[in-house]
Parts: sequence; structure tokens; C-alpha cells
Amino acid sequence: MPLVGRLMNTIMASMPPTLGKRISQAHKEELLDYMAKHPESFSEAIEMMMSGDPKIAWRAAGLIVDLMEDNDIRLRPYIHPILRKLPTGNASEQREWLRLLLHMDIPENLEGQLVDECIRIWIATEKRPGLRYYALKNLIRIAHGYPDLKPELKSLTEAHFLDKLSPGVRRSIERLVREYL
Repeated sequence: MPLVGRLMNTIMASMPPTLGKRISQAHKEELLDYMAKHPESFSEAIEMMMSGDPKIAWRAAGLIVDLMEDNDIRLRPYIHPILRKLPTGNASEQREWLRLLLHMDIPENLEGQLVDECIRIWIATEKRPGLRYYALKNLIRIAHGYPDLKPELKSLTEAHFLDKLSPGVRRSIERLVREYL
């Protein structure tokens, strides 16, 4: 198993599950510190992100998002594979992949696939608010290049699409709509 994977497993195994989010934040800080000292492990983190392991893939993707540069050359070859995996990933993987894609220049021939998947996620009001938020952010980003999409996106932000969102996510989305649509 790669070194980063062993580190993640060791840290995770020593964490009591009841400490929840606080521990996961400390865990992330430890991983960020490790990655800063071992930048050569970035490719291992990419492998873990693409592994499909529901316990580590989303964590690796989140770590990559925190470490990557905008339009990171190391991630360009993974845009299409991420888009292929997006429909079948679990909610955590989908959220982190959408966060990552926000920082990448999506090739024009793949934008339609991303739009379709983001719309599918957005209109599924039973999905987690954070996942839906990043789907809409990707849609708004793409709409900047295609002004004809803006009215359609505006219609996707009607009240029944916002009803099940948490108050914080709802406010963030309302702000996005005011500023960009």
C-alpha cells in the first residue's frame, strides 16, 4: 500500500468514531502537513482518489483540492475519468470531484457531460445540500461562457429546488444567483 494510504489508514484507525468532524479536521491537517513535506506523494493521492474505495477516495480528493493549483497540469488527464465516475460515485466522492472540477479548465467537448451530471445532481432535491451546492457552482461557472444557459439555470433555482437545503447553503446559493445569474 502506498505511503499516503498507510498514513491515512493509521490515522483513521486510531480515531474514535465519536469525535466526528473535529477529528477529521485534525486528520486533514496532519495529511496536509505530510503532503507539504512529501510532495512526491501527490500522484499517490490521485491514485487513491480514483481507486473507488469509498472510505478513502473522497478524502484523497478533498486533500488534492486543498493542495492543487488552478488548472493543475497533474490533474488534467483525470478530468474525463472523473466525469465518467461522477454518476456512480457516492455523495462524498461526487462532492469532492465537483470541488476539484471547479478549479480545472474543462475541455469544451466535456462541458456538456459535466452540465448534464450537475443538473441531474441539482434537481435531485433529496441529495445532500453540499453536493448540490457544488453542482450548481459548476453550472454557474460553465454558464459564464454560455450566456444562453443563464435563464435556464435561473429557472433551476426556483423555490422548490431550494426548500430542502440547509439555511447556510440556501443563503450561499441565493447569493450566487444574485451575483452571477
